[in-house]
Amino acid sequence: VERVRQAIEGVSKKTPKDLKKKIQQFKNLATMEATLLQTTEAMVNEHKRVLDEMHRLEVQDPQVLVNEAVDCHLRTIVSDQAKSKSRCSLCKVSDKFKDYEKVLFREVTTKDNYEHLELDDVRIFGQLQTIVWAAGDTERVLKTLLSYAKLKNADETWLKDGATHLKVIEAKKKEFKSLRFLWSQINDYVSAVDELNMCKLRFRVRMENEPVVKQQARKKGANLSSNLQNRVEHIHVIEPHEVEPQVLRLTLERSEGERGLRRRKGQLHYLLNLEQNDIASDGADNPETCPICARTLGKQWTVLVCGHCFCVECLEEVKRRRANKRSVGCAVCREETALGEVSYVNTLMQPELEARKQSQVDAEPQPTSLADLKKLGYSAKAGAVVRAAKAILNANPADKILVFSAWTSMLDVLQRALTENNISCAQVGSGKKFQEAIDLFKDAQKKVTVLLLPVARGSKGLNLTEARHVFLIEPILNPASELQALGRVHRIGQDKETEVHRFLVRGTVEERLHAVLSHAKGQEEPLTLRDLYDMFASQNSANPAAESEPEEQDQLN
Repeated sequence: VERVRQAIEGVSKKTPKDLKKKIQQFKNLATMEATLLQTTEAMVNEHKRVLDEMHRLEVQDPQVLVNEAVDCHLRTIVSDQAKSKSRCSLCKVSDKFKDYEKVLFREVTTKDNYEHLELDDVRIFGQLQTIVWAAGDTERVLKTLLSYAKLKNADETWLKDGATHLKVIEAKKKEFKSLRFLWSQINDYVSAVDELNMCKLRFRVRMENEPVVKQQARKKGANLSSNLQNRVEHIHVIEPHEVEPQVLRLTLERSEGERGLRRRKGQLHYLLNLEQNDIASDGADNPETCPICARTLGKQWTVLVCGHCFCVECLEEVKRRRANKRSVGCAVCREETALGEVSYVNTLMQPELEARKQSQVDAEPQPTSLADLKKLGYSAKAGAVVRAAKAILNANPADKILVFSAWTSMLDVLQRALTENNISCAQVGSGKKFQEAIDLFKDAQKKVTVLLLPVARGSKGLNLTEARHVFLIEPILNPASELQALGRVHRIGQDKETEVHRFLVRGTVEERLHAVLSHAKGQEEPLTLRDLYDMFASQNSANPAAESEPEEQDQLN
């Protein structure tokens, strides 16, 4: 009896009240025998009921099942008739499954008084009872008794019968899962048939003698309800004033579908031409020209959803220049194509393909000048940052640089530009990535020479005296934030001169903003209306597109 009590307490997730009630059922041999007999008979009876109900479902006419499900739960009737609905066979069998599941598996009741359940984005508080597919109390008690009988060298026949009974329970558990899956398949089939029936319903106007379908009144707090809203019974019956909006909506859907059909037909026609001309075979050349660079597509090209083809290099350049990195626009018809839907055609033979890949790796150009960076789609400011970093590292490879910017997207661009120029860099991220980037920069063995930081997160609380140079990519509006950023390097423990590099684009608001902020330092009233007017006034620069260079280099001793 003590072993049985320990077995129940060891796995029970019930509340203390329910656990005490369960232990009382096994407090002595008499109550234990009565409880085991009762639960075993209940398991046999529920098993028989489930099998009988499932057999009725299998032989029942599918259309009858569909009609019953429609009247029961598949569609909602917003009227008084909803109260008189009868439960369908599927729902009745589902209830039988729940009863059988309770005696076959373990029921879990939360120990906490309040647990929450998420349903349709609504949080419900209350005591939660669930069924887990683990050994139930009856099975665990039988296993405990069998192990105790083996320990006491009980009769071999008893041991054999006990092991057989446990195998039967295990087989019933496996059978339950299969039966439940079969019920789910039947339920899905009924729902699918009803869906098809609803698709075949034609819109019609409500007749004069037909009762008006009442709109379900929205009660106070209805948005907090967790009841699933099913399909409405009379969704195909519309009022006379709804005819014109429905016609307009369906007309738009039809035109959209026809456009999609024409587009797909064009793609099919293009692919059939490729097959007919034997262009898509191994080793074949595509004689068409790229609409962008006018070069022959050759053996490698890309195909957009619209069916137009481009060489791989041009498409990569278009992708690089796009602000939206999720799609690419066709240069011919302007249709947008998601990057995942771009098709890449490669007719190179395998040996030729491997040779070309190796040659591309060996001859890959490394952009070192501003002109090369511009060709790759980088801005003048990014080129100036790369040139300044290269000049510093060429003069002293041991120097390290901090780069501050208010824009994370700008830091992403700078990281790509620096990496393509073989400058080892790390960008501060969020969470664990923040500390990982700092550790990489501080570790002398990693040889990370540039650390990219956002002003909002990287300008406070860090000791980065390993660096000597600070790059400010744009003017910082808050002077305190600028001083905090410079303080990451120019602080106690720094034994070198700290150099500050500011990057401003000539003839833009950046240059005027820097002038205003520099003039306002130390004044009681930093900004006046005249300052703001001068800052945002349009000024014609002789060369507004000139290269960005470090306009100012300060030394902090």
